[in-house]
Amino acid sequence: MQQISAPAAMARSLCPKCREGAVFSSFLKMNKTCPVCGTQFEREHGYFLMAIFIGYLLNAFVFEPFVPYFYFNDRLGQAVIPLMIAIIICIPITFRYSRMVWLYLDQALDPRQ
Repeated sequence: MQQISAPAAMARSLCPKCREGAVFSSFLKMNKTCPVCGTQFEREHGYFLMAIFIGYLLNAFVFEPFVPYFYFNDRLGQAVIPLMIAIIICIPITFRYSRMVWLYLDQALDPRQ
C-alpha cells in the first residue's frame, strides 16, 4: 500500500509516523497513542505548548486581513463583536489543526523511532 502524503494525512488527522491511525478519537479529544502503530503523541509534559503558538498564528493569518479594512473605514468598533464570534467559532478548528501541524513538524525535525 502506498503511503499517503504528509499534507493529506495532516488534513485527515492521521498519525505522523504511520499515517494510518487516527490522532483524534472525537472532534476535540486526542488519543494518547496511535491505534495502529502505538506511537505516543505527547512526548513529554507540555509537549503541545508550541501548538498554542501555531494556533495563534493560524488565527492571525485568517483574521488579520480584515482589521485594516475595518480600521480605515471607521468600522473597527462595529467589527469587534462579529470578529470575536468568528474567532470563537474557529478555535476548535485551529486547536485541532495546530496540534496536527506541530505533530508533523516535530516528526520531520525529530523522527520517532
